[in-house]
Amino acid sequence: HNTHQAFFQEILEDLYLLTDSDKKWVYSYVEFYEQISRLISSTDMRVDLKHDIAESLFDWQRILQYVELPCRILDFGAGCSRQAVSAYFRNSKIIYTAVDSIMASYTIQDLVLSYLKTLNSDFSFYDFLDYEEAGKPFPDISKASPSSSYHVPLWHAESNLPKKFYDVIIASHVHNELSEPDFLRLTRLIDKTLAPDGIVYVCLLYTS
Repeated sequence: HNTHQAFFQEILEDLYLLTDSDKKWVYSYVEFYEQISRLISSTDMRVDLKHDIAESLFDWQRILQYVELPCRILDFGAGCSRQAVSAYFRNSKIIYTAVDSIMASYTIQDLVLSYLKTLNSDFSFYDFLDYEEAGKPFPDISKASPSSSYHVPLWHAESNLPKKFYDVIIASHVHNELSEPDFLRLTRLIDKTLAPDGIVYVCLLYTS
């Protein structure tokens, strides 16, 4: 993810001084996605993660001004689920839901969330497409336990995400990709699922 490659230096300048826990998080994040890259490619190809790291640090330095971990997170247009990994390596007791409609992104999210489960046997993962394929009822997210993640295709989100549940809804780099109907879906999901004291974190274009 290098959406803001041209603004990399400005992002660095806007970061707060990194704490020891921030530095520990960076090492965990890099190691995690190094392993993911090995699962995707049989070559020695590695991903340049510096833009992801800088932006994720920036995101969570801001989010944590308003929300304490562990918390309940809805990630709309979750990309490579970097927000799940970002939160997990700060506190593994999160409850995380990824929503997406793009197959390539959905496939990577499935891999990332499955791999988190392999790292921690206490971390649960439920993919709604798996339940649909098996003909089983969808899990009730409102009854989620700490250390759990859910994967929901956009067309199932409005009817299955719980009311007033999420402490933070993240919409990072999605607005310029959404059709008008999907943008309206996002606004309805915010109205339905955001907890009374929750926040919506929106990142579209970086400005210093």
